[in-house]
Amino acid sequence: MSPRNTWNSILPVATYEVLNNILAKHFSQALNSIGSLYYTNESFTNLSPIYGSTYPDYQGGVGTTLEVGSSAGVAIEPEAGLRTFSHNIRDNFLISIAALRAATEEKAVLLNHQKDFFKSALTSADKQAEKYIVFGSKNDKSLNSIFINHLLQHKIDVYELPAAFSQGDKKFEVGSAYVIPYRQAQYRVLQSIFEESTQLDGLNFYDISA
Repeated sequence: MSPRNTWNSILPVATYEVLNNILAKHFSQALNSIGSLYYTNESFTNLSPIYGSTYPDYQGGVGTTLEVGSSAGVAIEPEAGLRTFSHNIRDNFLISIAALRAATEEKAVLLNHQKDFFKSALTSADKQAEKYIVFGSKNDKSLNSIFINHLLQHKIDVYELPAAFSQGDKKFEVGSAYVIPYRQAQYRVLQSIFEESTQLDGLNFYDISA
């Protein structure tokens, strides 16, 4: 299963096809230098920003999942050969150094991607039919407060509803409802929260715990 099959369509293709490949190149070089076995570009998903490995993708950066085989404590000998705890520590250390090297050597690419990421967010919002999100609970203002605090932590603009509003059977009142304009730099985070934009290619995906 390729992670490209479970890629969230609200993210730029370049995040996967350019930035992830940059990291994969540096990680491969590091592991090749010590003869460690590995594979890249073959599994894991990017459906939502709930993981440390996916959250950066929704902030104009790049995240990646790295997993190593268990050493079951000190050592284990599976079919691929002996794996020790010290071997795992060595692999993770070299990968960490490789990530720093990638960030340094590819600084211009990463910064340009981040700039384009937020610029294209505004363009995408302009093309969307829906321009605003109205939300709020009349009965649970503490829930409103908690949610708004999370939005503000992500530098998302939120405004108090200026006048009563209803749509269908939903009614929103002044003092307990709020408005979020889609057109802002964190458009993609808003999409991931409020919209169902992901279509699975096939029946299988690696993991999601939300």
